[in-house]
Amino acid sequence: EKPEPSDIAGHWAENELRLMLAYDALDMQGDKVLPDRAITRGEMIKMLVIAIQGGHYPIVFSEKRTASFSDVAADSAYFAYVETAVDLNLLDRSEREFRPSDTITREQLAGLIVKALGYAKLAEVEGLFAYEAADRDQVEQVGAVAIVTALGILTLDGNGNFRPDEEVTRAQAATAFHRFLVKREALRDNASF
Repeated sequence: EKPEPSDIAGHWAENELRLMLAYDALDMQGDKVLPDRAITRGEMIKMLVIAIQGGHYPIVFSEKRTASFSDVAADSAYFAYVETAVDLNLLDRSEREFRPSDTITREQLAGLIVKALGYAKLAEVEGLFAYEAADRDQVEQVGAVAIVTALGILTLDGNGNFRPDEEVTRAQAATAFHRFLVKREALRDNASF
């Protein structure tokens, strides 16, 4: 049994954080969630893979599986999540390193979410998206950012800025993935022909 978190009661993202904890998508340090700490790339991929699967299910790879990245070996806590993300085409195999301890920016998160939704090719279509943000000229992945903001998965600040280079906190990541799950379900076409 996990201890009751001591640092999320009354937090603006308490419900989303509790959902990610219930999914086993977010690890605690003792009884702390550390909601306002920047999330690492390793933590983010774990959360993304578990969110895509709709909860924590053991992911197992053969010990013969060759690591896709030199810095995420088979004995890494993130190995199974990173390899699953590679298999789902969420991570680029051509990169030599994954850098699991690095933080992730809002624009990088937008790109991952768009890939997870299956809209990566659509996001690359030049001129398709009318995206108005005060800091639009700082955004490289305009299509991805336009999609996640239009869907309300990530939002602009009160001044109309996306802040693409800002680090994502654990609370922000939990909220984004909760919104991702809701939007993904709403976007599924259940019609049969």
